[in-house]
Amino acid sequence: MDARPGPAVSQRIFNDIVPPHDLTQGDRADTIIIDVTGFKKEQIKIQIDNFGKLKVNGERPLGENKWVRFGKDFQTPENCNKSQIRAKFENGRVHITLPKLVVDTVPPPQDQPTQVTAQDKKATEPKLPSTNQNGHSKIANGEQKEEKRSDPPLADAKNKVEDKEADKSDKYSKSSSDTSDSSSEYESTERSADQRKLSMRLLSFKQKALESVYGSRKEICSAFAALVISVGVGMIIYKFIDFSSGASRESTDLVPII
Repeated sequence: MDARPGPAVSQRIFNDIVPPHDLTQGDRADTIIIDVTGFKKEQIKIQIDNFGKLKVNGERPLGENKWVRFGKDFQTPENCNKSQIRAKFENGRVHITLPKLVVDTVPPPQDQPTQVTAQDKKATEPKLPSTNQNGHSKIANGEQKEEKRSDPPLADAKNKVEDKEADKSDKYSKSSSDTSDSSSEYESTERSADQRKLSMRLLSFKQKALESVYGSRKEICSAFAALVISVGVGMIIYKFIDFSSGASRESTDLVPII
C-alpha cells in the first residue's frame, strides 16, 4: 500500500513590533527601561556578546499560528561593568541596569613653597677676600712679592759649557754621517722589496674581502625575499581563516531576568 503524506507542519506568522524604551543616566549606573506590555518574563531573552552589544528579544503567541515578536539592540558604554549587568521584569516593563566602573581618583600632592631663611642666604653668598687698612687685598700683595722674587738671569759660565757641548756634538755628527751613507742605500733596497710584498698581500686580501661581501649580499637578499614571501602567504591564510571563523568567535552571555 502507498504511504499517504502526513499533515503539513504549520508555519508561524510573526508580527514584528518596536517597543518604546527610555534611558536614564546616573552617577554609578545607567538604566534602560523597555515597555513590553503583554509579554511574560519567560517570553523575554536578554544577551550580551563579547563586543559589548546588548540584545533584547521577545516572542508571544496570539493564536492561529500568529506570533508577536520584537528585537532591540543597545551598545553598552565603554565604562560599563559588563559582568555586573542585571535585568528586572516588573509591571510589563524590563529594567536593565548597566553599572559603571568605579575608579578612585586621588588628587596629586601639591608642592609646598620652600622658605629661604637668613642663615641659608648667608651660606649661599660667596665670600670675598679680606682687605687691609690701605684697601689692597692680601692676594695682590702676595702676587707683588712673588714678582720681586723672580730668579736672576743665567750665569755666563753656563753659556760657555753649553757652547763646548754643541761643538762636540757637531764633530760627532760629521763622523757618523759618512758611515751612515753606505748603509742607508742597502736599507732602502730592502725596504722597497718589503713594501712591494706588503702591497701584493693587501691587493689579494681586498679581492678576497670583496668576493666574500658580494657572496654574503646575495645570500642575504635571497633569504629576505623568501621571508617576505612566507610572511605574505601567512597573512593571506590568516585573513582567510579569520573571515571564515569570525562568526564562531562571537560569544554571547545570557543575562538573567529577576
